[in-house]
Amino acid sequence: MPIYSSHQQLCTQYLDSLYEGLHYQYKKTKLAEQPGEILYPSVSKLLNLANLSTHDVFADLGSGLGKAVLQAFLLSPVKEALGIEIVPALHHQAVLVAQRVKNELPDFFVNQRKLTLLQGDFLRLSLAQVTVALICSTCFDQPLLQDLGLIINDTPSIRTVFTLRPIVTLQRLVFKRAVRVECSWDSALCYIYER
Repeated sequence: MPIYSSHQQLCTQYLDSLYEGLHYQYKKTKLAEQPGEILYPSVSKLLNLANLSTHDVFADLGSGLGKAVLQAFLLSPVKEALGIEIVPALHHQAVLVAQRVKNELPDFFVNQRKLTLLQGDFLRLSLAQVTVALICSTCFDQPLLQDLGLIINDTPSIRTVFTLRPIVTLQRLVFKRAVRVECSWDSALCYIYER
């Protein structure tokens, strides 16, 4: 049995076990619907930069299999970790994994903490409670990013945005810096916008 030097290592091992053997076969879809993910160590780095508290709602817009959502839920004190995914097959698999977490780790759901996975278009769903948003946007086209920026401008609760592509229409939040993150396809810059 391995000895873990940190909660992050334990979380990574647990998440790996949850997703072991789970393979998503995707059909030809729009580019914005192609899967890709920020790897666990880089998600942890972003979670630390967000300085999450029990008052925060973390949202992954385009959450895929829900890995970043689960990581935020397990490694931070957020009151809710929310994932929104448009591809039904990805969403379905994320829900199965989340149900397993709920069964295996019920203590993480105390004090009305929520792990929420929604299937749909994040441009059409309410983000009114979200405080921190993660957007793995490398495959998003400019019209989608521009629309998302306008929605974030109109959502005063959002205080921090992490995105893999700049959002030119985002005016309410200020670009602070970019950090390098490791992803399933390569490394990338993550642009950080804050109040």
